[in-house]
Amino acid sequence: MNKLNVESNGTSTYLVYELQDGEEIDTLSLGMVVNNKISNVMPIIFSQVDNNKYFKYNISSKISLSQFFNGIVNKKRLLTVFSSVLKAIIESTEYMIDSSSFLLDPEYIYVDVSTSEAHLLCMPLMELPEHRVEIAPFFKNIVFSTQFDQSENTDYVVKLITYLNANQTVSIEGFSNFIDELLYGAKEVKNEETNKPQQPVQPQPQQAPQNTVVKQTLTPDQMPKNIYDVPNTANTQPQAQQPVGDKKAEKVNDKNKFAGFAVPGANADPSKQDSKKNKTDKKDKKENKKDSKPEQKEKKGFSLFGKKKEKNENKETPKADINKTNTVNNPNIGFNIPGTGVPASSTQVKMPNIPVATPVNPPATNAPKMNFGETTVLGGATAGETTVLGVNTASTPQVSYLIRKKNNEKILLSKELFKVGKERSFVDYCISDNNAVSRSHANIVCKNGEYFVVDMNSTNHTYINGMILTPQMECKIKNGDVITFGNEDFTFHM
Repeated sequence: MNKLNVESNGTSTYLVYELQDGEEIDTLSLGMVVNNKISNVMPIIFSQVDNNKYFKYNISSKISLSQFFNGIVNKKRLLTVFSSVLKAIIESTEYMIDSSSFLLDPEYIYVDVSTSEAHLLCMPLMELPEHRVEIAPFFKNIVFSTQFDQSENTDYVVKLITYLNANQTVSIEGFSNFIDELLYGAKEVKNEETNKPQQPVQPQPQQAPQNTVVKQTLTPDQMPKNIYDVPNTANTQPQAQQPVGDKKAEKVNDKNKFAGFAVPGANADPSKQDSKKNKTDKKDKKENKKDSKPEQKEKKGFSLFGKKKEKNENKETPKADINKTNTVNNPNIGFNIPGTGVPASSTQVKMPNIPVATPVNPPATNAPKMNFGETTVLGGATAGETTVLGVNTASTPQVSYLIRKKNNEKILLSKELFKVGKERSFVDYCISDNNAVSRSHANIVCKNGEYFVVDMNSTNHTYINGMILTPQMECKIKNGDVITFGNEDFTFHM
């Protein structure tokens, strides 16, 4: 089998396979892939020039699985790739395509960076003995060779390995359901009874409920002549009178206060009589208060112009004998000691001897000033900077960076594999304001102090000093070279 080559045609990038002599085409599988859109399967363009036959696959804006997993991989990316690979194999069986027709090789499985979905290459040939790869070892090798994100829970990796080791012959559908459970959670089991057709319900005769009230109809002879003479059809019994002090009777009387309707022939409500008495009592009290107010004012000494101050002749404020010696020895004069009733002036408190600070002469003007809280500069370096001891500045490596000509932005190449594109969740530098840049446009690789640029099957290609690059091929760059991603120019500096 020949090696697949990468070719560029305008804005598209193709992976091309040339058929060798003796290789027969599986026309059934080729027709199914060409005439149908199968999920996660790369479309095939079949062409023939003279006696040469070619299979072409459009891999524009996609990268290989090995490049996609180059670095730290999280749970969503890994499981989405696994799920899409299994989905492609399962759906292809419905189109009578054998699973051995797919190239299960990380170099020939291409991933969409934005969705993390993988796309398989179908090689519709009659015999592919060297490409028959079993599913369990293929997924197990990926798990063992991948660096996982340690910031998230990695229990799913243990479950994956346990599942693959426990089953020697892995079922594709069973493994696909297992991956979906890890990715989306356990699926809800549908009740089979809900899918069954509902049988019509036969009406049943209704039975009269128990303890129901049956309405009694009256004959014309039983109709009352007077509207006030309404016959009592129910078997009613006179209610027993409640005692006067009963709480229920009090509640009934309280409700009757707000009824607002007088019952003809009924006695007056005693509560109303009590309220009338209360009103008269209140009036009498108000009159008594009016009579007593002027007397109280005379006693208290109120006047029209203000309140008079009265001196209580009977009460005398106690005066403590304060000596001159106490005023000096006790600063708290006139304050009573709590709990004793004895004024503080009666006790003498000795003040401690406070030393008097002697003045100190200021330092001489010629004396050196002391720096507090600052770093001492060694070797006469500039003030405000810290001298690093034991490091030779001449041996520090040079930092490489890009300068974006559009806005003079400086981009440090801080990794050995530096990704450039517009997919923020995947690349190291995102160019989000330029639609001509692909999601994963190019990589800048550092090897042994030298830098290379690799175009990642971008739509608008990558250029170095105006020369177009072949996709997935490393091209060396030097200081001052201009790198163009689509139509965006960057200058490389070391």
